[in-house]
Amino acid sequence: MRTRSITVPSLLVLAVVSIVCAFARPAAAVADMDPPVLTNLRVEISDGPTAEPGETVTFTFDITDATGVGSVLFCVSGPESGDGHMLYAKRVEGTTWQVVWNVTDGDRPGVWRISYISYEDSSPLRNSKTDWPGESGPTVTVTYPEPVPPTSMEEIIQSIITMILNFIAQIVAAFGSLW
Repeated sequence: MRTRSITVPSLLVLAVVSIVCAFARPAAAVADMDPPVLTNLRVEISDGPTAEPGETVTFTFDITDATGVGSVLFCVSGPESGDGHMLYAKRVEGTTWQVVWNVTDGDRPGVWRISYISYEDSSPLRNSKTDWPGESGPTVTVTYPEPVPPTSMEEIIQSIITMILNFIAQIVAAFGSLW
């Protein structure tokens, strides 16, 4: 039986080839250097031209990128400083994404705008971009329904009792820690 011995130079060549193969990339795998591109931004309000608490506002848009889109963060800002919501978009189909905002009683009435849309691709470089639509972007007007005045004496008395109880609850909440 014949045996072969491995020499030091052949071990060195084997080690170099192993390292090169481990870190080599195919020639076609060129790094994606471009951030995603956002187009076709549109707004739909569930019940008409304005949004009231309990209604839904849906922002739909398309984002394209050679390596795919990783994540999208969407921010809407209200009429007062500090009013706003940061919402994550979800892919609906293909390149179409959506953000759904459920308007609540805590959302102040007035004009709400898209402050920014920040998105990144799925490449290892995580190329990102932020669009700032601001004044030029679509808006949503939040309104509150007009209260219906009481019509019967029983409704008037019930309304007065409710106001008094709410007032007492506010006083207890404000000064409750002192008692």
